[in-house]
Amino acid sequence: MKRVPPIFIVGEGVEKYAIKYKFPTVKNDTLVSPAAKLRYDKWMKELEIAELRYKPSTRRAQDAPDLKFPLLPGSSPLPTPALLTADVDIVTDTVGAICIDRWGRIAAGSSSGGIGMKHSGRVGPAALVGIGTWVKDTDGKAVAVVTSGTGEHMSPTLIASTACNRLYEYEDELQGMKDVIEIDFMSMRT
Repeated sequence: MKRVPPIFIVGEGVEKYAIKYKFPTVKNDTLVSPAAKLRYDKWMKELEIAELRYKPSTRRAQDAPDLKFPLLPGSSPLPTPALLTADVDIVTDTVGAICIDRWGRIAAGSSSGGIGMKHSGRVGPAALVGIGTWVKDTDGKAVAVVTSGTGEHMSPTLIASTACNRLYEYEDELQGMKDVIEIDFMSMRT
């Protein structure tokens, strides 16, 4: 059972990975130029002043709307925040959506629960442009693709954008998808 090496990691996961594999590390503040730090400090001060000046009136907790929704039959509640902060591997599956409005405009999106045994801080394909989701809408023809799978295997081909382009260009969509799988994806997995 091998862990899939990550292609993109963030946050504490990056630091843990760098230390484990002996990459040199530096303090984050050494990566910020003095000019950028001055701008940031100025903006933060302006934000503080604006928040004090335009502070909205406080609402009582009992006046807040109840945002709890009933669960669908057979579903389970999401993990509690305590579980989400623990160093545990929670896999919740992938959700993809492609929508077309009444004017024919198309949009797509995806969200992923990740893969098992993922590295801490791993960013999966749902968040990576052209891998998890892609839309092409030009010349009165629209194509959208949402993918699911191990992003580290899909990323070298930019599989969502590649599939979208093939579907857009091919007259025979079935042949286009066959070529995406056999030529673009499977041949790259060597």
